[in-house]
Amino acid sequence: MIEQIATRSQVLSPGIDLARHQAYAPAPRTDDPNRPAVILWNSRWDYDKQPEQLFEALEVLAVRGIDFRLIMAGDCVDPGAERFMLARERWAPYLLHWGYASDFATYSRLLHQADIVVSTALQEFFGIGIIEALYCGCIPILPRRLTYPDLLPATYHADCLYNSLEELVDRLQHAIDHRHRLRRLPWRNVAAPYDWATMAPRYDAVLAEVAAQNRRETEGRDS
Repeated sequence: MIEQIATRSQVLSPGIDLARHQAYAPAPRTDDPNRPAVILWNSRWDYDKQPEQLFEALEVLAVRGIDFRLIMAGDCVDPGAERFMLARERWAPYLLHWGYASDFATYSRLLHQADIVVSTALQEFFGIGIIEALYCGCIPILPRRLTYPDLLPATYHADCLYNSLEELVDRLQHAIDHRHRLRRLPWRNVAAPYDWATMAPRYDAVLAEVAAQNRRETEGRDS
C-alpha cells in the first residue's frame, strides 16, 4: 500500500503571504561598515529549536571579540522561565529586541533590521520563519539537516549550512565578516517562489486534477 500511495502522491510547500512584508521594508540606505551585524532568532523558544546552542555559539563569538547585535523574536511558552530570564540578562548589552513580536508590523520591521537569520532546530517541518527572513534580505545560517538543504540552492550551502557547533560559529563569523557582500545576494528570489501568488495556482492545478481524477474513477465504476 505504501508504494501505491507514493505513486499517487506529491508534496506541495506551504504558501506564505510574503508580499505584505514589502510595506515595512526600510528605505535604501548606505550601510555603515562599522555597524555591528544584527543576528536574528525568530524560532519558537522550545527544546526542539535548541536556543541554548545558539547562545553557546554567541559565547564563542563574544570571546573572539566579534561585535554583533541580537534580535530574539520567537515565541516562548513560559517567558518567566529561569533559563529564559538568565539568557535575557546575559545578552542584554547586545539586544535590540527580546520577546515575541505581537503584531505583524513589528515582526516585519525586525526581520528587515537583521543581517543574519540563524536556526539551530532539531525539528522543522518546513521553515516559514526562515523563508520570511530570506524575503526580508537576511543571510541564512542553518543546520545541514531537516528541510533546510532543500530550501537553499546548492551554491549557498558552503556559506550557509553547518554540521556542528564549531561550524555554526565559523559560519556566523564568516557571515558577520562578509555581510556587506552576502546581503547583496538575491535572498528574496530564493524565498519568492513560496509566496501565495506563486503557490496558489499550483494548489489550484493540483486540486483540480485530483477532482478530475476522482470524477474519471467514479464514472469508470458506474459504467
